[in-house]
Amino acid sequence: MKIIDIIKKYEHAYFISPHYDDAILSAGNLLHALSKILPVSVVTVFTEIGMKPYTLSEKAFMRQCGYKDLKNLYVDRKNENAKILDQIGINRIDFGYVESLSRKSPHISDIRKALSSVIPEFNRLYPTYRFHSVSGKIASSDNETIGKIKSTLIDTDAYYHTNHKNSRLLVCPLGIGGNVDHLIVRTACAGSGLPVIYWTDFPYILKDKPDNKFLSDNNLTPLSYESDNTTKHEMIRQYTTQFMPLFKNKPIKFVTEEYYVKL
Repeated sequence: MKIIDIIKKYEHAYFISPHYDDAILSAGNLLHALSKILPVSVVTVFTEIGMKPYTLSEKAFMRQCGYKDLKNLYVDRKNENAKILDQIGINRIDFGYVESLSRKSPHISDIRKALSSVIPEFNRLYPTYRFHSVSGKIASSDNETIGKIKSTLIDTDAYYHTNHKNSRLLVCPLGIGGNVDHLIVRTACAGSGLPVIYWTDFPYILKDKPDNKFLSDNNLTPLSYESDNTTKHEMIRQYTTQFMPLFKNKPIKFVTEEYYVKL
C-alpha cells in the first residue's frame, strides 16, 4: 500500500501545519506530488504573535531570524509561505491563532498582570522556549484552544468545499520534538472525527523519535514516500527567515518522508 494511493481516495487533502514552514519541511515532497493529482490545501494554525514588550525567548528568536520586530518577521513569514505554496498550486488557509511564545495566560493575578508590563514572562502561558514551548506538555488552559481548533476543522461551511466529512482528509504532525503547538494540532486533528494521516516532524525527527504510546493507542502503521529532494530543497531554501535558525547555513540532512496511517 502506497501513501499516495490512500490519499487519492479523498476529494481534498488538508495539510494542517502548526506554523508557516512546517508542512513543507515535513511533507514537501508529498505535497508537491499531490498538487498535480487532487485539490490540496495547507492550513496554518498558529499565524499570529503578540505585542511588545517581548519576552527573552521572543527576543532570542528575533535575533536568530535577523529581525528587531516580531510583526515584521511574521509579515515576511506569511509572504514567503504564500509564494512557495502558490508556486506549486496549493491553496492557503490561515486560522489566526497566536503561537505558543506569545500566547497569554487567560487567568493571572493582578500582581502578575502588573509585573508583566515590565517582565512579560509573567503573563505568558509558555514563558520560555526551552522549558515550556518545547517541553512536550500542553498547558491546561490550552484545552480551550484545542477545542476551538477542532471545531474549526470540522466546520465544513467555514473552510471546506466538500459535502461529506469522509471526502476530506487531514494530514498533520506527530508532534516529534515536543513543540506544544505541534502537539495541540495533533490533538485537535485526532479528536476531529475526520480521517487523519500523521507526518514525522522534520528536522526534529533527526534527533527525536515518535511517541510510541500514541502510535500504539491509535493503531498507526508507518508508510514511506520515496522521492528526490531537489524540489523540496528549493522550497525550503525560500523560507529565508527560518533557514538560519533551523539549519545554520549547513547542508540539509534530508530523510525519507514517513507517514503514519491507520490501515
